[in-house]
Amino acid sequence: APAEFLAGDPTGDSYQALPRHRSRVEKGFFIQRTEVSIADWMRFLDAIAEDADLLAACAPVLVHQQGSRPLLERSGGGWRITSSMVHEDFPIFGISYVVASAYARWRTASDPVNGTWRLPTAQEWELAAAGPAGRVYPWGNSFDGERIRCRGGKDSEQEYWRAVSDLPGGASLAGSLQMAGNVWEFARS
Repeated sequence: APAEFLAGDPTGDSYQALPRHRSRVEKGFFIQRTEVSIADWMRFLDAIAEDADLLAACAPVLVHQQGSRPLLERSGGGWRITSSMVHEDFPIFGISYVVASAYARWRTASDPVNGTWRLPTAQEWELAAAGPAGRVYPWGNSFDGERIRCRGGKDSEQEYWRAVSDLPGGASLAGSLQMAGNVWEFARS
Protein backbone atom coordinates (compact mmCIF):
# COMPACT_ATOMS: atom_id res chain seq x y z
CA ALA A 1 0.00 0.00 0.00
CA PRO A 2 1.21 3.55 -0.61
CA ALA A 3 2.74 5.29 2.39
CA GLU A 4 3.72 8.85 3.17
CA PHE A 5 6.52 9.50 5.63
CA LEU A 6 9.03 12.04 6.84
CA ALA A 7 12.38 11.48 5.18
CA GLY A 8 15.78 13.09 5.31
CA ASP A 9 18.02 14.34 8.08
CA PRO A 10 16.06 15.93 10.94
CA THR A 11 19.15 17.78 12.18
CA GLY A 12 20.12 19.22 8.79
CA ASP A 13 23.82 18.55 9.34
CA SER A 14 24.36 15.31 7.42
CA TYR A 15 26.31 15.26 4.18
CA GLN A 16 24.72 11.86 3.43
CA ALA A 17 21.04 12.81 3.47
CA LEU A 18 18.67 15.40 2.11
CA PRO A 19 17.18 17.87 4.56
CA ARG A 20 13.91 16.81 6.24
CA HIS A 21 11.06 16.50 3.72
CA ARG A 22 7.84 14.57 3.09
CA SER A 23 8.21 11.54 0.85
CA ARG A 24 6.00 8.78 -0.48
CA VAL A 25 6.40 5.12 -1.40
CA GLU A 26 3.84 4.25 -4.07
CA LYS A 27 3.71 0.46 -3.68
CA GLY A 28 3.93 -1.93 -0.77
CA PHE A 29 7.18 -3.82 -0.33
CA PHE A 30 8.85 -6.39 1.90
CA ILE A 31 12.25 -5.94 3.47
CA GLN A 32 14.40 -8.68 4.97
CA ARG A 33 14.49 -8.72 8.78
CA THR A 34 18.30 -8.96 8.91
CA GLU A 35 21.25 -7.99 6.81
CA VAL A 36 22.52 -10.76 4.52
CA SER A 37 24.97 -12.84 6.56
CA ILE A 38 28.28 -14.29 5.46
CA ALA A 39 26.67 -17.76 5.85
CA ASP A 40 23.91 -16.67 3.42
CA TRP A 41 26.62 -15.45 1.05
CA MET A 42 28.49 -18.76 1.25
CA ARG A 43 25.27 -20.58 0.15
CA PHE A 44 25.05 -18.15 -2.78
CA LEU A 45 28.68 -18.85 -3.74
CA ASP A 46 28.01 -22.60 -3.58
CA ALA A 47 25.03 -22.17 -5.90
CA ILE A 48 27.05 -20.28 -8.51
CA ALA A 49 30.28 -22.30 -8.15
CA GLU A 50 29.98 -23.80 -11.65
CA ASP A 51 30.42 -20.34 -13.21
CA ALA A 52 34.06 -19.49 -12.46
CA ASP A 53 33.83 -15.91 -13.76
CA LEU A 54 30.70 -15.12 -11.74
CA LEU A 55 32.18 -16.79 -8.68
CA ALA A 56 35.33 -14.67 -8.95
CA ALA A 57 33.28 -11.49 -9.38
CA CYS A 58 31.12 -12.29 -6.33
CA ALA A 59 33.95 -13.11 -3.93
CA PRO A 60 33.94 -10.61 -1.04
CA VAL A 61 37.13 -8.71 -0.23
CA LEU A 62 38.51 -7.81 3.18
CA VAL A 63 40.14 -4.37 2.94
CA HIS A 64 42.56 -3.32 5.65
CA GLN A 65 45.44 -0.89 6.17
CA GLN A 66 47.99 -3.18 4.56
CA GLY A 67 45.88 -3.78 1.43
CA SER A 68 43.17 -6.28 0.66
CA ARG A 69 42.64 -10.02 0.47
CA PRO A 70 39.75 -12.39 -0.16
CA LEU A 71 37.36 -12.65 2.78
CA LEU A 72 36.47 -16.25 1.87
CA GLU A 73 38.47 -19.07 0.33
CA ARG A 74 37.56 -22.58 -0.76
CA SER A 75 38.34 -25.22 1.82
CA GLY A 76 37.41 -28.91 1.72
CA GLY A 77 34.32 -28.46 -0.45
CA GLY A 78 33.09 -25.45 1.54
CA TRP A 79 34.24 -21.98 2.45
CA ARG A 80 36.64 -20.71 5.09
CA ILE A 81 36.67 -17.16 6.44
CA THR A 82 40.21 -15.78 6.18
CA SER A 83 40.04 -13.49 9.22
CA SER A 84 39.74 -14.56 12.85
CA MET A 85 37.83 -11.31 13.54
CA VAL A 86 34.97 -12.29 11.23
CA HIS A 87 32.24 -14.88 11.84
CA GLU A 88 29.69 -16.39 9.46
CA ASP A 89 26.77 -14.77 11.29
CA PHE A 90 28.22 -11.29 10.60
CA PRO A 91 26.79 -9.29 7.69
CA ILE A 92 28.43 -9.70 4.32
CA PHE A 93 30.73 -6.84 3.34
CA GLY A 94 33.41 -6.21 0.74
CA ILE A 95 31.05 -6.63 -2.21
CA SER A 96 29.82 -4.27 -4.92
CA TYR A 97 26.36 -2.99 -5.76
CA VAL A 98 26.32 -5.12 -8.92
CA VAL A 99 27.19 -8.26 -6.94
CA ALA A 100 24.52 -7.47 -4.31
CA SER A 101 22.02 -7.24 -7.17
CA ALA A 102 23.21 -10.63 -8.48
CA TYR A 103 22.54 -12.10 -5.03
CA ALA A 104 18.99 -10.70 -5.12
CA ARG A 105 18.42 -12.29 -8.56
CA TRP A 106 19.68 -15.63 -7.18
CA ARG A 107 17.31 -15.33 -4.21
CA THR A 108 14.42 -14.68 -6.61
CA ALA A 109 15.33 -17.74 -8.70
CA SER A 110 15.58 -19.94 -5.60
CA ASP A 111 12.63 -18.54 -3.61
CA PRO A 112 10.25 -21.38 -2.65
CA VAL A 113 7.16 -19.14 -2.90
CA ASN A 114 8.25 -17.37 -6.11
CA GLY A 115 8.85 -14.06 -4.38
CA THR A 116 10.81 -11.32 -6.09
CA TRP A 117 13.97 -10.26 -4.29
CA ARG A 118 15.67 -6.95 -5.05
CA LEU A 119 17.51 -4.16 -3.34
CA PRO A 120 15.12 -1.66 -1.77
CA THR A 121 14.89 1.85 -3.14
CA ALA A 122 16.38 4.55 -0.93
CA GLN A 123 12.83 5.64 -0.02
CA GLU A 124 11.78 2.10 0.92
CA TRP A 125 14.90 1.63 3.01
CA GLU A 126 14.35 4.92 4.83
CA LEU A 127 10.68 4.14 5.53
CA ALA A 128 11.61 0.68 6.87
CA ALA A 129 14.41 2.16 9.00
CA ALA A 130 12.81 5.32 10.36
CA GLY A 131 9.08 4.63 10.13
CA PRO A 132 6.39 7.06 8.99
CA ALA A 133 7.38 9.69 11.58
CA GLY A 134 10.98 9.72 10.34
CA ARG A 135 12.66 8.71 13.58
CA VAL A 136 16.30 9.66 14.01
CA TYR A 137 17.11 6.05 14.95
CA PRO A 138 15.08 2.92 14.15
CA TRP A 139 13.98 2.64 17.83
CA GLY A 140 13.26 6.35 18.45
CA ASN A 141 14.84 9.80 18.52
CA SER A 142 17.49 9.37 21.23
CA PHE A 143 20.83 7.62 20.83
CA ASP A 144 21.12 4.41 22.86
CA GLY A 145 24.48 2.63 22.69
CA GLU A 146 22.82 -0.62 23.86
CA ARG A 147 20.82 -0.81 20.60
CA ILE A 148 23.47 -0.12 17.97
CA ARG A 149 26.88 -1.36 16.78
CA CYS A 150 28.91 1.75 16.07
CA ARG A 151 31.64 3.94 17.43
CA GLY A 152 30.30 5.13 20.75
CA GLY A 153 28.03 2.08 21.14
CA LYS A 154 28.30 -0.23 24.14
CA ASP A 155 30.70 -2.63 22.39
CA SER A 156 32.66 -0.13 20.30
CA GLU A 157 35.99 -1.47 21.56
CA GLN A 158 35.10 -5.08 20.74
CA GLU A 159 34.51 -6.74 17.38
CA TYR A 160 33.88 -4.35 14.52
CA TRP A 161 30.73 -6.15 13.36
CA ARG A 162 27.86 -7.82 15.17
CA ALA A 163 25.84 -10.86 14.14
CA VAL A 164 22.92 -9.95 11.89
CA SER A 165 20.41 -11.10 14.52
CA ASP A 166 22.04 -9.24 17.45
CA LEU A 167 20.63 -6.15 19.14
CA PRO A 168 16.88 -6.84 18.82
CA GLY A 169 16.21 -3.75 20.97
CA GLY A 170 17.35 -1.66 18.01
CA ALA A 171 14.69 -3.03 15.66
CA SER A 172 12.76 -0.64 13.47
CA LEU A 173 8.95 -0.44 13.43
CA ALA A 174 9.14 -2.74 10.39
CA GLY A 175 10.95 -5.31 12.56
CA SER A 176 14.25 -5.03 10.70
CA LEU A 177 17.46 -5.21 12.70
CA GLN A 178 20.58 -3.08 12.49
CA MET A 179 19.16 -0.45 10.17
CA ALA A 180 21.57 1.88 12.00
CA GLY A 181 25.15 0.81 12.60
CA ASN A 182 26.99 -2.42 11.77
CA VAL A 183 27.52 -2.11 7.97
CA TRP A 184 26.14 0.13 5.24
CA GLU A 185 23.42 -1.31 3.02
CA PHE A 186 22.93 -0.84 -0.71
CA ALA A 187 19.78 0.73 -2.16
CA ARG A 188 18.60 0.66 -5.78
CA SER A 189 18.29 4.41 -6.05
